[in-house]
Amino acid sequence: MSSVAVALAHHGKMVHPEAFGWANKERRVRATPTRAYAVGSVAKAVIGAAVHELVRRGTIRLDDTPEQHRGNAPELLQPEPAPLSRLPSNH
Repeated sequence: MSSVAVALAHHGKMVHPEAFGWANKERRVRATPTRAYAVGSVAKAVIGAAVHELVRRGTIRLDDTPEQHRGNAPELLQPEPAPLSRLPSNH
């Protein structure tokens, strides 16, 4: 791993963002707390854990579609609505 970005939060506010290492080692570009990283497949595990917690709390159901909860977010680019239970495996 060339770099890592972490942040501590307190009551929902970021209080200490920090980054270590190189965002691009060959070009010697330092990592910063605001740099966007390609997360790849690790996002599926994070989304799955978040959905599981929301289902456990009764906030959502696995039969719900993302569109039912997107609020003001833009429409998802998906050919047909899929239930949340299938979302992490759709790619």
